[in-house]
Amino acid sequence: MNKRIIKILDHPSTFLFLFFISFGCEDFVELEAPKTETVRETVFSSDETADAAMNGIYLILREPDLGLFSAGLELTTGLLSDELVPNTTSFPWVQYAANEVDPNNATIFSTFWRKPYNVIYNANAIIEGVTDNDQITVDLRNHLHGEALFIRALMHFYLTNLFGAIPYSVSTNIEENNRLNRETTSQVYGNIIADVLEAQSLMFDHFDLSDGLRARANSHVASALLARTYLYAQDWVNAELVASEIISQSELFQMESIDNVFLANNTEAIFQLASISSRFNENVSPLGDRFVISRRPAGLSGLVSPDEVYIEVYDSTDLRFTTWIGSYTTRGINYLFSNKYKNHRDTELAPPEKTVVFRLAEQYLIRSEARAQLNNLSGAIEDIDVIRERAGLPLIADSIPGISRSQLLLAIEQERQREFIAEGGHRWFDLKRTGKADQVLSTLKEGWAATDVLLPIPESELARNANLLPQNEGY
Repeated sequence: MNKRIIKILDHPSTFLFLFFISFGCEDFVELEAPKTETVRETVFSSDETADAAMNGIYLILREPDLGLFSAGLELTTGLLSDELVPNTTSFPWVQYAANEVDPNNATIFSTFWRKPYNVIYNANAIIEGVTDNDQITVDLRNHLHGEALFIRALMHFYLTNLFGAIPYSVSTNIEENNRLNRETTSQVYGNIIADVLEAQSLMFDHFDLSDGLRARANSHVASALLARTYLYAQDWVNAELVASEIISQSELFQMESIDNVFLANNTEAIFQLASISSRFNENVSPLGDRFVISRRPAGLSGLVSPDEVYIEVYDSTDLRFTTWIGSYTTRGINYLFSNKYKNHRDTELAPPEKTVVFRLAEQYLIRSEARAQLNNLSGAIEDIDVIRERAGLPLIADSIPGISRSQLLLAIEQERQREFIAEGGHRWFDLKRTGKADQVLSTLKEGWAATDVLLPIPESELARNANLLPQNEGY
């Protein structure tokens, strides 16, 4: 555990804040009001305590054991899509690979529904705690407000891409939250965009609050989410504009070599998170531990492999294939594995690695796709060739003269396949946002149904809140 985390955990206000939030949305209101108000007043009584409270939210985001940012997203969406296949017949991995998710699945409820909404609730608590609070200096108060807006938007982004229509929560008022209706994905994107635009205007443009590490959100991190959301909302003009703003920040963000992309604080990283699990040292990302196969798959190590059909999208000379795809043979069986993160529990490799949430390569691919959609083919080719050149592939500008718009969009799609294998849920989300999930997965998966593009709303939530009805189609 690094010194920064130790310092945060040692701060008494962090423990107060974790107490403040650990009861969850329902139990929170059952606390005695005077005690609750005392905790709130203590947490937001100074710059130091308010900043420690924000770090408390990051501790939740970095939770271990297959959390949203601890390999849970990559494992689950990889199996739901065409990326990964299970090396086990155990539940729930086969269930995901067959796209037969039980609405009572406890992991889906805990990892992808309850915990994101818990983070949203706590982000709302930060917003309410710093608003009009004259005990916190103005600059920090504004930044924390913006940081909480960003975190709220980020959680809603994943929720709507996993479940479709969802409630968008902006309050800690339990009764109000329990009356929320589900909003369509388009409406959720509108809310995300509004939150992030406000966040941008409030946040610092540096990483000083995390000691220079790219481990806390700032205005550039907010821009990365904004560009992604504009792309998903098919607002090509704004997607290009915002991605261009990030790409232009060359003093902060630069493309790295293939070997360095997932190292801690490399210049391609825009936003990273580290594990805080006692099982890992600070050099190890949970993704390395879950994906690298260095022995016979067992426990929670080596449970999945890249699908051999999916791997065919790579040219054999692609540096991403030779560097990011590994193989291991045991008992006569050869297992492929995602080797983006090299460090895992069986090795003490250095330098340290951190889980990537946003990186510069995505911004180039966002801008390339937006430009292609806007018929700026030369600009789109320039951007995709940045990615291809780094991968050691022939440039489209040289190898495919006169490429059509449709051919270029397909090339961008394939480049995203290669670039984002087993990373951030990108493939699953790309198949859905482009309307290609049914076309691609119906030929690969027996029993595939078009309604499988959404996870089921947890049955326990439907029983608790009638406003969430009806259940997603197909469940």
